[in-house]
Amino acid sequence: MRRRAIPIGGLAAALIVGGLSSAALAGPPAAPKFGVVTAASGVTGTDDRRPVGGGVYDATANTTFVSWSGANVDNYVQAYNGTWSKPVKVGDGDGDPHNYPTMVQADDGHLLVFRGLHNTQLMESSSPNAHSVSGTWNDRQIPEGAAATYPMPVKADNGDVYVFYRQTDEAVISGAPVDERPMEYVLSTDDGKTWTSSKTLTGQPYILGSTTRSDDMNEVYIGQIRHEENPERFSFVWTLAGGGPGTHEHDRYHKDVYYAYFTPSDRHFHNAAGTDLGPALTNRDYPSCLVLDTGAPTSKNPGYFSLTGTYADGTPVVVYTLADGNHAAHWTGTAWHNVKLGGDHFLDMEPADATHFRVFANSGSTMVTYLLSETPAWSQETSFSAPGSVAHGVMIGGYRDPMRVLLTGGDKGGVYVAGVH
Repeated sequence: MRRRAIPIGGLAAALIVGGLSSAALAGPPAAPKFGVVTAASGVTGTDDRRPVGGGVYDATANTTFVSWSGANVDNYVQAYNGTWSKPVKVGDGDGDPHNYPTMVQADDGHLLVFRGLHNTQLMESSSPNAHSVSGTWNDRQIPEGAAATYPMPVKADNGDVYVFYRQTDEAVISGAPVDERPMEYVLSTDDGKTWTSSKTLTGQPYILGSTTRSDDMNEVYIGQIRHEENPERFSFVWTLAGGGPGTHEHDRYHKDVYYAYFTPSDRHFHNAAGTDLGPALTNRDYPSCLVLDTGAPTSKNPGYFSLTGTYADGTPVVVYTLADGNHAAHWTGTAWHNVKLGGDHFLDMEPADATHFRVFANSGSTMVTYLLSETPAWSQETSFSAPGSVAHGVMIGGYRDPMRVLLTGGDKGGVYVAGVH
């Protein structure tokens, strides 16, 4: 029998179980006072990192582990248990900004870091010792993840490790167009030692994607996958891309915003209304998952980055960018309510209380937090500064303050962690 992992969404889970507290009903929570510490300086490389899998807190070792891209997009990890370890290189990034690292910790205590060598291979680097970054890491290919880009690992409560990734069909299917890039996953039930493909598990060619759209928008860009509780689910937000009608060109246009969640108990997808859509989402399922229809593809609109989460009453929210700035949509129970938010470049978010998410955003080195309500609307909560410019930010799984949010700079930037001190 597999051990049950400690859920990473403890606050959200407690709020969902307990319902709306009197404090939540009284209004937004008091603003925390954030500070920032430096893990490494002048070391980061340019990457396209999404807000997934930046680090984990290990309660057994009372240690926070983080992963980041260094020079040449090589993959590094560090540990903090009162002081920072030296950066440890765990894999080559080959100078490609798509090859950034993402991290989870297996139930046996070993750290697993993934990267998709752009359009070719899915790679796994595993720590030689449990609860530690020390020693020589084992870096190997996962053959079941051919033609992988953008790996997003998520560990289920029972310890199963899923790595969702985008498959570049032309690399594995003769004659496939360049803008046919659906989603797949590989699954490990033995702490990352062996893997099974979603094709084998589902009998489906993809788990999220299409090949026959009349507008040729058959590429999927996942903005975020979030592990949530009660009931356990992985929430997804994504947009489509492609060459547009009659044209096969990679990432020429973007179109639409979509939401669905995946239940690891049965490995099925569901839309916001809770309709069971089965083990794979295809073009026929897209209308029921549609958050926003942006019309005929004419530009890269929406953008690449988006966030998703679920309030304590079970209703989901997504945050996304359009050409005119930040927007959010809240599921009212029967439809999505979309509004324009404004504000700074968002990085990631966390539950602040039953009725608010705290969204971390930045402008250069200035960090800003917003409280996002179900309206949806957000209000600025607080601000603080990082020692250098910030390009990406991601919540640390199961964090313990002051190690809450991993912040990384661009080329030759710093590695910082923000939290309440």
